[in-house]
Amino acid sequence: MKNFLKHHKLEKAQIIPVVVFAMLALIGMAALLLDGGNIMLNRREAQNAADAGALAGARVMCRDDDATQADIFNAVYQYTTVENNATLVSWEITDENVGLVNDLRLGEVLVTAEIQNDSFFARIFNQDTLTAQASAGAGCFTYGPEVVLPIAYPCYTPLYFGESEYYIKSEDCDYAMLDWDYFDSVARDTCGMAYNPLLEGVKPTETEAECIRTYLYQHHPDMIYVVVNEEKMCAKDPENYDPVNELICDQFVGGGEGHYQLASSSRGWLNLDVGSAGTSVLRNWIMAVNNPTLHSHMWLSFIGGTRAEPVFTDLEKRLFDVVYIPVFNHVCDHEPVDGDICYQEAHAEIPDSEGVCEVIAGSPGNDFGHVVAFAPYFTTCVRQKGEPQCDGFDRALELNPLALDKTEYSFEGYFVAPQYLENPEDVSLGGADLGLYTASLTR
Repeated sequence: MKNFLKHHKLEKAQIIPVVVFAMLALIGMAALLLDGGNIMLNRREAQNAADAGALAGARVMCRDDDATQADIFNAVYQYTTVENNATLVSWEITDENVGLVNDLRLGEVLVTAEIQNDSFFARIFNQDTLTAQASAGAGCFTYGPEVVLPIAYPCYTPLYFGESEYYIKSEDCDYAMLDWDYFDSVARDTCGMAYNPLLEGVKPTETEAECIRTYLYQHHPDMIYVVVNEEKMCAKDPENYDPVNELICDQFVGGGEGHYQLASSSRGWLNLDVGSAGTSVLRNWIMAVNNPTLHSHMWLSFIGGTRAEPVFTDLEKRLFDVVYIPVFNHVCDHEPVDGDICYQEAHAEIPDSEGVCEVIAGSPGNDFGHVVAFAPYFTTCVRQKGEPQCDGFDRALELNPLALDKTEYSFEGYFVAPQYLENPEDVSLGGADLGLYTASLTR
């Protein structure tokens, strides 16, 4: 009995170490859950801030040729610190991945952000704060195609076009594109629209559309671009040209603008796919039904332009929409093969640095155009069998009375800089630099 009591007294204290160790374990788990969870939260918030800051800085760099270091820094700081309550540890602009990342242009904005919060249990170990850092990079990529028209526009060597706040120039092709902010002021301030019609899903009323069309042509007639359903080519020498078979494409020649505003459908329409392009297929492409996958540096075959009436009927449904027009810089009168002279000539000025160029041997597969870009185009007038009258075509007819006397179909509009368009498609590969970029994370 005495032994039993003795052992019983000894066993009374054995629970104390168990409780101590259990409490230590609970404290450790609490510290892990609270402080560890805070560290993970800080890391996620720091990454969000770094991503937002890098994208904001890249957008400024992409959209504004005249953006200064201060402009880019202000955007980075706004979205890193002001909007996301993070500390901007560092930022820089680098071009180290230009040429290495597919279609990266201008460079990258690199941002490192930091989030810091008070610790809970870590103070026991003199760790008063919990800090997490994250880095991100964003760069400028060219736009890829959305709604693509099966007709191409030629990429001529850029001529002098001056400087203006109203447009953005291409470095590789002879285009000038309406600046988004300027177009916004015309649509909303001048013509009373609630939203910019360049935005997805926004259509102007008939009155608003007429206001925009009239204002742009009255103030910027040199900015309108016209495509006619003709197989005639632009005259290289407007002073000595064949008025029946050639076109004067610089509609303001001698006026100082020095760029082409007129193009023919040049050998017909483009076949965007591998099969035979019947009328129904052409119409589907215009209406964005079963659009094929396209990218820059792609050879597409030309189709005869005998389907004008149904095709232009559908083009009229694209009035005041932003569509993409394939831009070609070279034509082969045969199916091009990697290594032949025509293939090499197409890449002389606009190299295929990524090695992605392919030939889409669609029917009939006779003449092929080398597509180097997809130019965004805002259609303002479609002409069928002479009606309605379109300002750009009327101007072209004055200069080309013999060549366009029997031309019944045309469409016209303005190339636009769509940096702010909603839901841009995947970036394209290589090709001509039209000066149009979308910002995307790179790291």
